[in-house]
Amino acid sequence: MKRTTQLFVAAAGAVLLLAVGPAPHSAAAQTRPSPAITYTTEGLWNTTTGTANWINILNAAHSFDLWWGGSFNVDLLAVNNLRNSQGKPGVADDLHIFSAIEDESVALSLFEFGLTQDFGMSNVFLGVRNVNKDYFTSPWNSIFTSSVGGLFPTLAANFPISDSPRSAMCLHSELYFFSKRLTLKSSLYNGVASDKWSEVFNIRPSRDGIIAINELSYVGDSGSYVGSYHLGYSYGHTPLPEEQRSEQEPLKKVSRSALWVLVEQPVYIAPSGSQLTVLLHGGWSPDSDCDWYGAVGVLWRGLLSEGDYIGFLYDRSLYTAGYETELELTYSMPTRWGTIQPALHRVYTPSRAQTIAMTKIIFEF
Repeated sequence: MKRTTQLFVAAAGAVLLLAVGPAPHSAAAQTRPSPAITYTTEGLWNTTTGTANWINILNAAHSFDLWWGGSFNVDLLAVNNLRNSQGKPGVADDLHIFSAIEDESVALSLFEFGLTQDFGMSNVFLGVRNVNKDYFTSPWNSIFTSSVGGLFPTLAANFPISDSPRSAMCLHSELYFFSKRLTLKSSLYNGVASDKWSEVFNIRPSRDGIIAINELSYVGDSGSYVGSYHLGYSYGHTPLPEEQRSEQEPLKKVSRSALWVLVEQPVYIAPSGSQLTVLLHGGWSPDSDCDWYGAVGVLWRGLLSEGDYIGFLYDRSLYTAGYETELELTYSMPTRWGTIQPALHRVYTPSRAQTIAMTKIIFEF
């Protein structure tokens, strides 16, 4: 207990030191968007089994200016998963959650709730936070609809991480170099996340452990052949995820680590602005439920109309229970009020092969 608490305090101090970099000599004008509301609805149909599902997510976010460089951020999330509300599993009999938004139903959860202090070339946040706020959110990667377009399985399957709709108390910082092209992110989370308001503010390293996430990324200019490159590392000393715990030792903590790479590399840019990009994923987490994960994809933007995307992704995960391979073909079309995105998935597991058709519609207000 003493050792874990000391580790938590030491890591918290390191994150704070990282965040407090040199502040600019003159205050820049703060421009923050008005409250943002997003409604996402997704229909899924497993053509192999005949199982269907309907998921609706409402997200509302706002930032309140407090003082120079300081703000209070609120991001609320409500999820209605029809099959989950009926006590049924998802549409796919797979090893990890099939869809990026096929989360459990929750009336209202905190995606973000806390204070941010901006120092110009660095910032620090303290409060409730969801890991999807900061990691695996690069533009091209976010187009795909499967869950691997968010957290890689080597993190999602191995840590009780603050994945949507669950969040946890977090100390997060970002340090920028070279006109904010090179970014070092560091996050320290309470080891067990929750979607319950009575639990989400917990800081209990002796009981819940801790999860530390770090990422170094570089992003080139839009329209150039310098893409987006991310190298990340995570360490957790936490109880096992719920589905891996035993009744005899429900809170026994284990130490796990994960290393991942995410690359978005433009390979062709047309004079018209349309672009072909190759996407690469890689994840490794030794002695875990999911030991290895990899993916390769291609995306073409502006093929049929300005701002549309057509993409194909192949990914494979290795679990202690076997393997999972998934193919995704998707098309995202922008509209004045959001996007429409049909997709077709083929999922292979040791027990069966399945085909899932889906359509996602996003309304932005």
